[in-house]
Amino acid sequence: MNISKEFIDKILNCPWLQNCGKKDSLEVGAAYLDKTADVRKYIVSLKWENLCLDKQGDFTTYLFKNYRDEFNKYWNETVRMIKKEYMPAISDRINERLLRLGLPGDVLDDMKMNIVSLFMLEYYSEYYSCDFYESILKIYMAGHLPCGWKGKYPEGKFLVF
Repeated sequence: MNISKEFIDKILNCPWLQNCGKKDSLEVGAAYLDKTADVRKYIVSLKWENLCLDKQGDFTTYLFKNYRDEFNKYWNETVRMIKKEYMPAISDRINERLLRLGLPGDVLDDMKMNIVSLFMLEYYSEYYSCDFYESILKIYMAGHLPCGWKGKYPEGKFLVF
């Protein structure tokens, strides 16, 4: 188990939020939002928060049930390392862009939670994968912001700015 150098480079060099407000072709099903008021509304919605938490819960529950020793031994230590070594620089880059877009700190909080989840999925990738978070990574890498879900999961699509 480790976080690959390729993944770290990918995340550190991500074009965070560079294409927000633009409509392009993403590799995932997406409905585009073009108003920051809509972004604010959806990103703090209980529906989006619960969906993200459910997907994180699926991941941690699976690890706990099937790889308890690896989960107990490495989870907290790895999360602390990610938050210390990588999140400050990533957060600074995202926050600059959020200010330019006129988006609130709630967006950064949502993104940080998702980014830590992406790191942890990479760390435990030999044990678990998650289509939901793989799609979130694709959206971030395309310079967009996943901020909600349209429809009843898994039917439907991401709301993207």
